[in-house]
Amino acid sequence: MLTATVYLLPLFAFICLGGKAVVVDIQEHRLPNCLTAGTTLAVTVAELASSMWRGSWDTWPDVELTVLETLTVYLLLYVASRGALGFGDVKFSIPCAVAIGCYSPDLWMRAIWFSFGTAAVFAVFSLRRNYLRSKSAIPFGPFMLLGTLIVIVDALVSG
Repeated sequence: MLTATVYLLPLFAFICLGGKAVVVDIQEHRLPNCLTAGTTLAVTVAELASSMWRGSWDTWPDVELTVLETLTVYLLLYVASRGALGFGDVKFSIPCAVAIGCYSPDLWMRAIWFSFGTAAVFAVFSLRRNYLRSKSAIPFGPFMLLGTLIVIVDALVSG
């Protein structure tokens, strides 16, 4: 039981601090550096603790590669979008990638697709209901958190 709890520490850290960052993003349309860095640090330390408890460091190469791949894609999207995707979102991709790398490193691209897909569904629904105008800014952090959680939960449930 304790081993399972320790295994889930990075997920708990991501939900708690990433959730706080997302609340700020919803309210202020920005992802503060202190929360993004804090989330990254908390998830990394939680994974270190989990690795030490399990006596296994085999997840670290996957975590590093997932961060590199995810950050590269978000940087390319940032450049291609000419600033429509905020740089805070690029930085928030790091704790998302660390969390994904801990549980399902092969699914990092799926998390990005889920993030953009749920954002698109939200945008279309909001435009149809006249909650937003076509030029309205939508905070993307909540969708990054949701896409990451969908992939991690799916990996945990499916084994």
